[in-house]
Amino acid sequence: MFKNRKAGIMGFALLVAFAVGSGTGWASTAYLSKVPSSLPKSCTTCHTTNIPQLNETGKKFLSAGRSFSFLQSTKTTTTRTTVTKTTSTTKKSTKKSSKKQPVKQTAAKPQPAKPQPIKPTPPPKPAFDPVAFNYQAWASSKHSQLVEEGPDKSIWPNNRGGTYNCAKCHTTEGFKAYITDVKSNPATFEAVYGNASITLKPYGPYPNAKAVAACDACHDNKGLRITGMVGLQTVAVPGQPGADKPFMMVNAGKAAACFVCHDYRKAPSFPRDLNAPGVAIRGPHAAAQSELLLGFGGAEVTGEKYQSSPHAAIPNACVTCHMAKSNVPGLGGHTFKVAARDASGKLIKSNLNACTACHPGLNTINRQALGDYDGDRKIEGIQDEIKGLIAVLEEAINEKLGYPEAHAVSTGGQIIIYTDMKHTDSLTHKFENNKWVVDTTKPYWTNPAAKEIYNALFNIFFIEDEGSYGIHNPVYAVQLLQKSYKELTGHDVPNARIR
Repeated sequence: MFKNRKAGIMGFALLVAFAVGSGTGWASTAYLSKVPSSLPKSCTTCHTTNIPQLNETGKKFLSAGRSFSFLQSTKTTTTRTTVTKTTSTTKKSTKKSSKKQPVKQTAAKPQPAKPQPIKPTPPPKPAFDPVAFNYQAWASSKHSQLVEEGPDKSIWPNNRGGTYNCAKCHTTEGFKAYITDVKSNPATFEAVYGNASITLKPYGPYPNAKAVAACDACHDNKGLRITGMVGLQTVAVPGQPGADKPFMMVNAGKAAACFVCHDYRKAPSFPRDLNAPGVAIRGPHAAAQSELLLGFGGAEVTGEKYQSSPHAAIPNACVTCHMAKSNVPGLGGHTFKVAARDASGKLIKSNLNACTACHPGLNTINRQALGDYDGDRKIEGIQDEIKGLIAVLEEAINEKLGYPEAHAVSTGGQIIIYTDMKHTDSLTHKFENNKWVVDTTKPYWTNPAAKEIYNALFNIFFIEDEGSYGIHNPVYAVQLLQKSYKELTGHDVPNARIR
């Protein structure tokens, strides 16, 4: 015990001696106060454990004139190093924390696997069949319909006075025979079909294709070649009194097959001799599309000039517009339809693919007319203007007849004028042997304007039964009606733009 105490006393004495010998004495206490807060305030800050030996910090302290100023640069370096390390550590920490920590889950009881329904493999889509596709389109057209069928499934029995003129366009067999035989010998067709009814036959693989014009009416057995038509077709020349001839040749291109039947076949003809047997008021056939398109065929006023639409120059005529490709269901192709209407007659859709090349921006087949042609002080669609003109002309006809409710019809190739809408009596015919026959003692025949009335009625039926209401040839349709009005009344349509 005393030994240790003695050693302690001796060590303390040595420390005092060092302090005194160094000239500092306990002045080192003042040095401790200079130690910055970043260093420990103890002897070992500047000394080694073997006091009074100095360590590196002590030596620098003496070299700096007993000042810790040398620590400033070291502090800056140390601080930067610390920040860098801290940032690095933070990044590592962030990476660690971004890792998904496994979630302890309670082991679920195994469930029996549910049976998965077996989805049936869909059958492969059938390859596109253009024949079937075209057949479906054709089946929606009027070419697929029977106009009249007797109890024995034959068409047009003999009570119509023979089937020659009808069968050649309203039966597939008749059409095929006509275009192959009649071109060289018209009497051949008449001899075969003129005195017998035509029984329709099923068409190929399609048993329901017993129709007006089945596929082989227009196509031969090669498939895509128009039968017997080499681009030329005959159409009736108007103005030949009492006859369907002579004919004129027209270059119709692919539409030659269409022109065979879409031809009115009866030129306007007012009877020259009322006492001649078989006197009739001839009306146009309902299919006068070729004549209107080409700009002739109406009852034209002598001495007047008539114009025609550029539509007459469209290559392949009917085919170009009526069989154009369509994005609208139920139009174009073998439907032969450019537009469709609802039950009330309202236009509901149009296929304008063949129109917009010449009429950019067109959004309806009933395009706006170039003027107010019917005098109602409105510029409407060309079809509406034509219908308005027909109404104006009908009113003028009834005024000339002296029967405000008079009503005319075109049927069986002749025009009949009735006294009223109920057909109570006729101004032109009498009912005899269960049919209407011309009676020249009726009021119409003594009317001074009988011929002008006939011309006006012919033009009305020519345009109405043709079906396009002027679309095929707007200017010709407008001129026929306006000039008939002037011939009948002596003046132009009031308030109208005159073509």
